[in-house]
Amino acid sequence: KNVIGARRASYRCLDAGENKNAKSIQNYKAVIEAEVEKISIEVISLLEKFLIPWAEHLFGGAKTEQNHGEVKRQGEAISFYYKMAGDHYRYLAEIFKTRKPEYTKKAQEAYVKAKELVTDYLPTTHPIRLGLMLNYSVYEHEIKQNKELACKVAKEAFDVAIRDLDSVDERLYKDAALIMQLLRDNLNLWTGNGDMQDMDDSDDERTATASKQAPQAQK
Repeated sequence: KNVIGARRASYRCLDAGENKNAKSIQNYKAVIEAEVEKISIEVISLLEKFLIPWAEHLFGGAKTEQNHGEVKRQGEAISFYYKMAGDHYRYLAEIFKTRKPEYTKKAQEAYVKAKELVTDYLPTTHPIRLGLMLNYSVYEHEIKQNKELACKVAKEAFDVAIRDLDSVDERLYKDAALIMQLLRDNLNLWTGNGDMQDMDDSDDERTATASKQAPQAQK
């Protein structure tokens, strides 16, 4: 995440600069594009060839009193893998946009699959579920330019999580609260009440800042 995050940040700066069409800037952007594509394709290949098939092989999906804990663990793992695939396809879609539309389509497919899984197997306050909804909403806003759906996804995730925050596992509380703050920040931004850039769960510095204002559960 840190390796790809630094390159994404550099690319954003170059793409937003006044001299972004200068030959030297275009050349440097091409270098970053190649690096991001190489890293993300390697991660996606590992996920799609090994981790996701392995998790799906182990994942029965049917809950019983005897296997409830194991199904939950496997559901958590496979949800995370699909989310990660969606994230890396989104990174590629950010950079290549209409030049390689297949990345946008693949991101959509991975996020939708992950969303189905987290809805069935993870509680509303689980950090993987919240992180998925955060990143999927950013995908809809930035890549698909679908502001209405982005706001809907983020708001629904925040609303159901805040309702259940009192019952969150103490081990997961801090991470859940941080992501909820990012969801709320993006909603404020998208509805005209903020001036920051869209944030996903790879924005470590802004996540750390958000922790100072994270929502608190009633004790």
